[in-house]
Amino acid sequence: MRNVYVVTYFLLYIIEVLAAFVLFLILRPIIGRQTALLVFGVLCVVAIPLAFVLLKRLLNSEKGKPSAILHEAFRNEVMTNGFTQKALDMANQAMREHTSGKEMSIVYLKDFAMYSADYFNQTRQFDTARQYLEALDQKEIRSKSISFIDRGISHMLYLGVCVDTYAGLKDEKKAAEFRDEAHSRFGNKDDEMFKILLDGVDYDYYTMREEYDKAQAIADRLLTYTSDFSKKLPSKYYVNADLCMRLGKQEEAAAFMQQAWEVVKDQGAAMVQTYRLPMKRFGLTDSAQPTQNDTPQQ
Repeated sequence: MRNVYVVTYFLLYIIEVLAAFVLFLILRPIIGRQTALLVFGVLCVVAIPLAFVLLKRLLNSEKGKPSAILHEAFRNEVMTNGFTQKALDMANQAMREHTSGKEMSIVYLKDFAMYSADYFNQTRQFDTARQYLEALDQKEIRSKSISFIDRGISHMLYLGVCVDTYAGLKDEKKAAEFRDEAHSRFGNKDDEMFKILLDGVDYDYYTMREEYDKAQAIADRLLTYTSDFSKKLPSKYYVNADLCMRLGKQEEAAAFMQQAWEVVKDQGAAMVQTYRLPMKRFGLTDSAQPTQNDTPQQ
């Protein structure tokens, strides 16, 4: 969220500078170019703390909104404890309020919907996941304003969850549409994070089509990434374990899940949940597996 605050601050500053420039154009024929430039320079300097004051006021105003309070509580729960029944209850409250016509920013709504859909994808409740995704306005989730603020990450994650959902539903047409959009929009990104997310999209698509040779190439490539993002991410091991299970290689799958455990074991309950869910899905057990968390019931 810190990047969002920084972007908002600079947007406010730019607006103030533009306003000062307009004032410069108005004053120039009246008081002279040099004096008007001096006034413009002073206003640009004053705009620095003024933008900060405006940002603080905007934040205080936003934090007091019921939807913002609910969203903050939801994110804190998910990030701290994983997707629990408490998190599901808050997501469902947000969905009900949205459906009833209560105004809610897409910035908040996308998190309620996408975290919920992702959880139900992991538990193979794909039709339930689809219902959460369909609550989002596709034009809003693709909006340039959101992409500008978070570099398109929300858009990419949305497409990834959609492919996972429709692949699970065996809706090849829909899955292909979202996959094609992901590659069209983000295929030229050099950031390894986007490459990893795109590989995840392709893996879901190819396993849906049972093209396991292509899925294997992706699973192998995921193990070669070296960025800090990749090192902290256990999904490469989940993908490889999933493919091993599909190919009947249970011992190899267990070995990949042990590697995943080494990544998540010290990262808190939220990350541990990402390990526990596939372990349960694969029917694997080992001494490192944690106890059950507060499992949501739809």
